[in-house]
Amino acid sequence: MKRIPIVVWALLAFLALRVFLDLRSLVPAHSMAAAGPLGSRNYGIYIAIIPLVLFRIGGDVVGSVLIWRRQRTGLVIAGILFVSELYGTVLRDITTGVLAVYGGEDTDDNIMRAIGHYSALLIPILFLTACTMTRRAREFFDGRAEGLVS
Repeated sequence: MKRIPIVVWALLAFLALRVFLDLRSLVPAHSMAAAGPLGSRNYGIYIAIIPLVLFRIGGDVVGSVLIWRRQRTGLVIAGILFVSELYGTVLRDITTGVLAVYGGEDTDDNIMRAIGHYSALLIPILFLTACTMTRRAREFFDGRAEGLVS
């Protein structure tokens, strides 16, 4: 059995974490949608969130399976998902202001929260880059890793 590089394991862990957190976010969205339009002013948003989250979960699972099967297409799918989330966060922060998004009265605390949030979004992109740049990961995706059983 071929050994999977650490950077690929880390990328798969990030994708699994995204699936877990997305599944966790479905519970409150379903409960708010179940309350009906009279239960919340944001009923339409909750109804729209559910298929979007399910699409993200599907994308994460498909990307993970393709990466596990040594397909570079999985890296492309994961890259699209990670970059789109980063883009959405940057767009939100630019249009509303970083301090307005993270709330609270302590400016330094809000800036540190923003830095932490951006770091959490950039780390998987760095793992994707490492998967395309490191020799061991390239060999893994090209099928030339040592110990490969065909």
